[in-house]
Amino acid sequence: MPPIHNHFILLVEDEADIVLVFSRAFKDQEGFMLDIAMNVDLAIQKVKVVTYDLIFLDMKIGEKYAGMEVLRELHRQKVRGRVRQQLLHDSHVVIMSNSIPLQDVMREAHSLGVFSFIDKPMPFTVEFIEQVVQHFGIPMLPSKTWNGIA
Repeated sequence: MPPIHNHFILLVEDEADIVLVFSRAFKDQEGFMLDIAMNVDLAIQKVKVVTYDLIFLDMKIGEKYAGMEVLRELHRQKVRGRVRQQLLHDSHVVIMSNSIPLQDVMREAHSLGVFSFIDKPMPFTVEFIEQVVQHFGIPMLPSKTWNGIA
């Protein structure tokens, strides 16, 4: 019988080391499905099909600042859902950025429903990811360590 996923998380990130930490954070978490998109086109395809509980969205993917395109597509999906009078779940979006000042994207992001921002670079650890996820009311199991390494 396939595992049951109660919480769907999307990571839109092109830095392999950050993807690895997120993968470790969710590796042994029952009920969680971590979906990863390392480019904007794939991220847009994914948000058209899946409703995520939480999305970690890097603003700079590759050479361009295309993270806002993913956010705009999420907003289009929500508007279409309301027009069809369907209840469309609002994903919590956490914007991550290290290459552009967040104030440059905050105004538009706020207008699209985003209120959570993380300045990069920062030490992404399994524990930090767990704290962020739990901040949104999504319970996670404590990290399992092996010889003191998470």
